[in-house]
Amino acid sequence: MGYRIFLIFSIILLTSLSVSAKDIAFVVRNPNNPDQNVINILNQLKLSFDLIDDNNVKQTDFDSYRIVLVAENNKKLKNAKFIPIGEMPSIVANVFHVEDWGLTLDVSSVAANQPLQIRLFNNVIKDAYTSCCFSGDSGVGLPIYYLLEQYRADGFQDIVKVIVGYNNEKGAMEFLVPGNELLNGKINQGELCFFGITETKFWTQASRDMFKEWLLYANGTSGIIECDEDEDCDDSNSLNISL
Repeated sequence: MGYRIFLIFSIILLTSLSVSAKDIAFVVRNPNNPDQNVINILNQLKLSFDLIDDNNVKQTDFDSYRIVLVAENNKKLKNAKFIPIGEMPSIVANVFHVEDWGLTLDVSSVAANQPLQIRLFNNVIKDAYTSCCFSGDSGVGLPIYYLLEQYRADGFQDIVKVIVGYNNEKGAMEFLVPGNELLNGKINQGELCFFGITETKFWTQASRDMFKEWLLYANGTSGIIECDEDEDCDDSNSLNISL
């Protein structure tokens, strides 16, 4: 009888854990004010997620999630070194802590007085942002960040490139496969993406689609984007990631 009770309890516990597991742990500085543009995309893709308060990172069981996501590039995190970037599938769209996570020793950026252009996986060129600048057609330019090749961890692949100048392109979306060593001495344990198109308020459809594709790829469901509303997706795109 005791064995049967233990077995039943174990089944209930495993069922409970599987039900509570979620797709994404989205680490934020303030759960009451997350990046709504990212939230909208997670909802459009029907991905389950929790907002993880940066202050609670040490107490969080990240094994309960498939992906860890750090975006909100305008906010530094207090406990960045405790976020398991590289220990599981990871998406990084925050340049403040790339050195802590062993991605690179230095990061650079590009901005211009016209919308920056990117070369997609299918060699098509698109605008990354809807504007050149934070305040319309003038002012501070919207940046795209990239990991400097000579300082980044070995093995990073440039999946999407920002066009910096004639015959000069840099990795706006960079990928590291599992098994490569990070600069902090750790071995990358999951698909790791650096996403340098960080200004979500100004994303074009192409940038949104790339972010969606990467979320699906890291979640193991890459290939088809399903949308509740037709305007949520660019039906003519061919951005599916193939690595």
